[in-house]
Amino acid sequence: MSELLDKFACDLKEAWGLEKIPSAGTRELSLGTRLDKKSRADLHSAVRQKFPFLVTVTKDNEMIVKGNADYRELCQLVTEKEASDFFKFLDAKLENSTFSFEPDGNKEHRKLVHHFLNRKFGKLLETKSFTVTDVNDQPNMSITVRFREKCGSRKRSAGGFQEKQDVYTAFTLQKENLETLEAIGLLAAELDVLPSDFSYTGIKDKKAITFQPMVVKKVSPERLKEIGNKIEKKGMRIYNIRSTYQHLRLGQLKGNHFDIVVRDLQQHSHDSSADLKKRISEAMENVQTKGFVNYYGPQRFGQGQIVQTDQIGLALLSEKMVEAVKLFFTPEDTDDPVNNAKRYFLQTEDAKGTLVMLPEFKVREKMLLQALNRYGVNHEGCTKGWLNIPHSLRIFYVHAYCSKIWNEAASYRLKIYGLKVVEGDLVLSEENDKSISLNDKVHVVTASEESAKKYSIYQVVLPMVGHSIKYPSNKVGQWYRERLSKDELEMCKFRVSPLQLNIPGCYRLILKNVQNLSYFLEGGEKGIKIEDNHLNDLKVSLHISFDLDPSCYATVLNVKRVSLGYLLGPILFNAFVSSLDKGMEFTFMDSAGDTRLRDQMDIVEDQAAAQGNRDMLKGQASRNHMTFSKNKCKVLPVGRKHPCSSPGWGAALQEWLQEPGGWPNMSELCALAAQMTKSLLECVSRGTTIRGHALQPIGSDLDSSRRK
Repeated sequence: MSELLDKFACDLKEAWGLEKIPSAGTRELSLGTRLDKKSRADLHSAVRQKFPFLVTVTKDNEMIVKGNADYRELCQLVTEKEASDFFKFLDAKLENSTFSFEPDGNKEHRKLVHHFLNRKFGKLLETKSFTVTDVNDQPNMSITVRFREKCGSRKRSAGGFQEKQDVYTAFTLQKENLETLEAIGLLAAELDVLPSDFSYTGIKDKKAITFQPMVVKKVSPERLKEIGNKIEKKGMRIYNIRSTYQHLRLGQLKGNHFDIVVRDLQQHSHDSSADLKKRISEAMENVQTKGFVNYYGPQRFGQGQIVQTDQIGLALLSEKMVEAVKLFFTPEDTDDPVNNAKRYFLQTEDAKGTLVMLPEFKVREKMLLQALNRYGVNHEGCTKGWLNIPHSLRIFYVHAYCSKIWNEAASYRLKIYGLKVVEGDLVLSEENDKSISLNDKVHVVTASEESAKKYSIYQVVLPMVGHSIKYPSNKVGQWYRERLSKDELEMCKFRVSPLQLNIPGCYRLILKNVQNLSYFLEGGEKGIKIEDNHLNDLKVSLHISFDLDPSCYATVLNVKRVSLGYLLGPILFNAFVSSLDKGMEFTFMDSAGDTRLRDQMDIVEDQAAAQGNRDMLKGQASRNHMTFSKNKCKVLPVGRKHPCSSPGWGAALQEWLQEPGGWPNMSELCALAAQMTKSLLECVSRGTTIRGHALQPIGSDLDSSRRK
């Protein structure tokens, strides 16, 4: 057998040298049947160590030898000796061992070798170029290869105790005006660890003072305490530092607690029907008893950004990797280091130059650019780029798209059926048996159950799109199919294999309630609570505290049925729709301060209608090629009945609608908006504060709507 193997190896090498022989790459040699597994393993290793250019496979206990195509490809990049030594290193799999290629001063050639090794063995190996001294005692660069550390692996001694165990340190992170991932990037830089060494239960808002549990790997409690003073200067504090034994998982929490302060509350001058305290009491009781539509909040989608996260998620689901990268690097209309770097990358596709321009805390951007610098800005390179960021971040964008579809589905469901539970709706069983699959816990409402009013709207769920969910068997199910078809996802399997993304889907209740809701009023002097009813002449603040279940958003919880933190869009559309009802469920500007708001928005159907209005306006803006800064356009306290509204505004628009074409052109609409801007801005004199962050009134920063 040894002679046959030697002859096969020599013949194969000779055939490889003669490129025109078509059978060179398909030759095989059978080594016979080996029933014993250990015998097969020993023979596999012996063959590969003696002939690194061969590979061995087993088919039904029969061992077969054939040429190693990867060996042959590597020989096109390095010497045959280097290729042979590399594959011997690869087969030996010795722990903590490394292999170095010969020094190579050609950067482009090293990039090709890196590219090959990562493409073929990226899950097993990691590579890096180091400065070495060559045979002439001159500094040069060499590629070094080592085996990746196996996640969660543990070695045990004969006594069963762990010889090697990662160190985990738990702590509570307080941050202000920082995204969670930005904070992690800053902490990682201070501690000299990777961002992926941090684990957390969820993403917290940027524009708030937030507290969240975290766990960092490979850092001792003592080391974490040392950086306390440094990170305070960057808007962070750490508390409750202690040792732990494992990392955290996304969603591993019971809920979130919120403390919100609304400052300088005043009674509307045109609302004399009740005192302020009574109005607040009514609003709180309304929220407590009726709950709210369980929408995903605007921060889920990147509030105020030109490109929102759901757009990136759609590109990833469609496997448009280059488009997803370019959407990711789309800059905002501001002049700062981060957006200047993004703008430079889109103009030049110079990943290396962009890396130099970006601040250290932009972790995701740097991870992506490092791969793009190595593999190029093409489909394969962009795929590698997305794989270079942690799985939890990759899937975040896809989940954002799924969340957007859920929000739209909830609005549609409430618009056509209201609060009534109808045939074909889905309700979720409260059964806690983990052996029962999620789909088996979902029940489709029958006609008899609808007639008997067996279920409450608080039990109705809608699916988050994925490959393992069922859809309602009524008009809502048909809406899902049409909506996915609109985005060309009607055939989507919700698995993105190149990015190792799997989206099974889940179910989410349409309505939710708050827990532990409490509030009090505070006078002009901090700390003085107001108990009497004489509030109308005082400047007071409303302090609200409540708990929400995981994945519920305070930004969609309506107090007095005005969404906290919801931005209504460009001033042009605000003023326009305040006087024009065409195509609207009710006057859109009512949600910015009209007295009719309490009546119209007290029921969930009207909340859904208002959401639909916003969606319609967004589409109108897109069709007219309008852009605006959402961060600078805040809620205007101007409605049709407000003293600052202009009767001539609506009349002028109605005249336009009667003209041929039925719609003003963009220049005419902008001109009319300009006439109204001054009077509208004079009406806005105060902002609203949420935990110390003011929603500033519109002022000189107003961005005019304009043609792209």
